[in-house]
Amino acid sequence: MGILQDTHLTFTEHCADNGALFYLAEDHRLSHALLSFSVKAGHFYDPDDCHGLAHLLEHMLFMGSRRLPNSNEVIDLIKRCGGNVNAWTAGEHANFHFSCLPQHSPIALPAFFDAMAHPLLKKASIEKEIQSIDAEFAFKKKDDLRRLYQIHKETSNPAHPFSKFSVGNANIYSQHSTEKLQAMLRELHTSRYTSGQIRVVFCAPEIDSKTISTFKQLLSLFPDDNSDDLVLPPLYLADQLQRKISIKPLQNARRLIITFALQTDIHRIKPALAYLSHILGDEGQNSLLAYLKNQGWATNLIAGSGIEGSGFKDFNVSIQLSVSGEAHINTIVEAVFYTLSLVQHNQEDWRWEEKRTLDKLARDYNQSAPTLDTICELAESSWEKHVPAPQLNAETIALALSYFVVDNLRLKHISPNVQTEVACKYYDAEYKNAAVSNQDIQRWRSPRVFEDIQLADQNPYIQGENNLLKRHPEWAVPQLITQTKHYKLWFSQEQRFNSVKGDIYVAFDSPLLTDSAKHSAYKRIWLHAISNLLLEKFYRAGIAGLHFRIYGHQAGFSMHCSGFSSSLMALAAQALDNLLNTDIGPHHFEAARRAQIQSMQNALLNKPINRLFSRLGVIVQRYSFAPVEMLEALKTVDYGDFCTLIAQAKDNLYAESFLHGNWLQEHASDWQKVLTQHQHRFTQHHLSRQILKLTPGKTAFHAVPSEHDDAAVVLYLQAPSCGTLDTAFCMIIEQLLAGPFFNALRTEQQLGYIVGSGYVPHNQHPGLAFYAQSPTHDCETLFQAIIQFLREQINELSFYRGYWPSIQANLLKQISEPDHTLAMQSQRLWLNLGLNDPRNQRHDDLINCIENMQFNDLVDCANSLLARNTFGELVLYSEGQLASFSPDSGISVSNIELFKSNAPFFD
Repeated sequence: MGILQDTHLTFTEHCADNGALFYLAEDHRLSHALLSFSVKAGHFYDPDDCHGLAHLLEHMLFMGSRRLPNSNEVIDLIKRCGGNVNAWTAGEHANFHFSCLPQHSPIALPAFFDAMAHPLLKKASIEKEIQSIDAEFAFKKKDDLRRLYQIHKETSNPAHPFSKFSVGNANIYSQHSTEKLQAMLRELHTSRYTSGQIRVVFCAPEIDSKTISTFKQLLSLFPDDNSDDLVLPPLYLADQLQRKISIKPLQNARRLIITFALQTDIHRIKPALAYLSHILGDEGQNSLLAYLKNQGWATNLIAGSGIEGSGFKDFNVSIQLSVSGEAHINTIVEAVFYTLSLVQHNQEDWRWEEKRTLDKLARDYNQSAPTLDTICELAESSWEKHVPAPQLNAETIALALSYFVVDNLRLKHISPNVQTEVACKYYDAEYKNAAVSNQDIQRWRSPRVFEDIQLADQNPYIQGENNLLKRHPEWAVPQLITQTKHYKLWFSQEQRFNSVKGDIYVAFDSPLLTDSAKHSAYKRIWLHAISNLLLEKFYRAGIAGLHFRIYGHQAGFSMHCSGFSSSLMALAAQALDNLLNTDIGPHHFEAARRAQIQSMQNALLNKPINRLFSRLGVIVQRYSFAPVEMLEALKTVDYGDFCTLIAQAKDNLYAESFLHGNWLQEHASDWQKVLTQHQHRFTQHHLSRQILKLTPGKTAFHAVPSEHDDAAVVLYLQAPSCGTLDTAFCMIIEQLLAGPFFNALRTEQQLGYIVGSGYVPHNQHPGLAFYAQSPTHDCETLFQAIIQFLREQINELSFYRGYWPSIQANLLKQISEPDHTLAMQSQRLWLNLGLNDPRNQRHDDLINCIENMQFNDLVDCANSLLARNTFGELVLYSEGQLASFSPDSGISVSNIELFKSNAPFFD
């Protein structure tokens, strides 16, 4: 009992009569019940003649069961229960997971388990889902991560099931008749979905004895276990180590992945692996990354990630290279081995104790309620051996380091500049697989000394005792501490969580940084450069629980600090002083400029649907610019002009700040004094975040060029106002139509892999979006399908009258959901202050509106939308390699700047 442990929860283990294990935990912070169903039926179990069968079975479990025989019926039911359902297929396991409102668990649980235990596997559904998977495969053909993954498979042991092609496609499935596929799916389901191959994790606000009996009954649907576990060979053979694999990406990416193949029982060295990730991933001064940055060879480093399974793990050191860094790969690898040698020769007890202290701080002060992702991770971890983890000490670290040797090394160099020899199957990604030279091997076995790389000293930011300060109810709602024409300071005391943490926000508006694409480009360069400089300077604070972030927004930039209140204000004051007073040198300017160019170039290679939504924001938000405009601006920027503009911008600001958390009023006065030190810079007025007003009855069309082959369409419907009725209508109609829209365009019409809808507010102005991306159907077909769907659904809206009370109740439950953490509460209050709504009145008015809304009110709003006399309409489309799209009516938006200059804006 109690063998699954989350940060604050212990999940008790239970066993059904057939031996199936399930784990339950109660958490009163939750608004939804959360479930994860893990089964040993991943792609490792695919037959050799039908790779992707497990993935197809994952799809088929939602295509009808004994209880709910229609396709996607279980998904629709769970959505009506206020939740969502999804699934994925990995190597050893498949995972199915859902959330729902707790009161609807008695409805959702039996439906879900029936789908898992009794799929119908209808032949017509199999044929349709093959189309869906093939569309998914086609959609991902230009995904660099998928391409890299396939090359990884092809360069591993072909006898290991990891090497199988896990996705599947129409060509593979077409080698079998539908009848044969149906039989293969039935066999896979019958052999793998058995009691001993299943783990279920469930967390809800309340758990009682009835919950336990319910799960025992539901798990009895699965037969007793009669299957064997896989016996896995080594992931890599000897001749697949000490290899350098050069890969040509589609995006403008330059990366070095240094992999240590750990072919052992990972549980023995798990604490040591976390410690090595901590050391190698250090971003502070004198770290490995700081050395690489100072050389101009790298911009980012992540340590520890990599595939993992029974008896194997890849420990990756992934380094984002600069252009010049590509010429120094051998030295970079040598620097990694030198850093590992420092670990071996610096094994002071305080280092392990400090890591344990940092881990304890993270655990003890993590107030986040479990999420569906957390529950899925726990379900997957339930398969591991439940024995105590070894202690972090010299012996454990020495054992781990014995695997971090050249003999276990694999390198991947990803760059447009590499020489290649072959193309991988399925994705046609070009690569070359070559042996590492003996000279390099010997060099790395005995790395030279890198004097600029040092292990960190003791962390000065680790706190002792964190005291909870007295709460005063009058400060529960944000109050103005000071206000002038040029800056505001708000303060609120956290009342609900009894947390010793706090948040400090400061937003700066700057008209000089928003008035052109070029000035916006200068802002991006500055924010990138200053963030990197301050991150390195204050990295130690971050790992001790004192965080800061600098980011851009439409009208300027913001700083957000969070963490233990006893030390946070001092950190925030230092960060603010550095933010406004640090000059950017030419080296950092050029590095940031190149990084932004690469970012913009990659943005132009994004999937069509992503580009369309990005362009939507550019069109409707006054101070936004398209990546293509930014890219041109970045190519013409000048360092001298940059210095002049940034200096002027920092002296012409409007500031608004918010202090929230474990502080008293006197601390707000202290923060006011900090802001006053910079008051000479506050000379501007607040900039309104205006939204472009689309003209009702005149559909605007905008084409977005794309390198992708697929066609894509987004229909954006802009509400006539930001009032509560229009907001409520958009939320309700999207919730009402989301499931039917997906079923109609994807499942029934098979128009594409990416089909969906969403409630899309811009600066709190409500709107709706319906979208589709297809490798086979052109924009005209997609657009007409969306329009036809909306016309039919609105004309038949009376069908939903019987569902109205539950729809109304579910939406009220969702928007009434309380903040689960101090961070969520702080962010909500901060957003409200941006809307000049410190008392959350808009939220209360929205709840009142939905409570009093009648179904006929919904019908009236929907008919008005259909009549096209109230909602603005904007269609964004990308033709891909399919037929051109020539709308026969509406407004063509070819010049965004001209269109925005002539359009009215909402205040």
